Amino acid sequence: MNGGVRRPAGGRTMPIMANLPYTLALIGGFVLLALVIRAVQTRLAVRPARRPPTR
Repeated sequence: MNGGVRRPAGGRTMPIMANLPYTLALIGGFVLLALVIRAVQTRLAVRPARRPPTR
């Protein structure tokens, strides 16, 4: 019955440890995406503010 695979008390800790690099890459990608989106939003928001409307 025991296929040599031992699970710790919390069965959910093992998959997370096994997929640690994947999860880290995923989190890093999300952080980079959020930073890029925020930078683009700030640039788009700053451009009209610097130029006065010519009417």
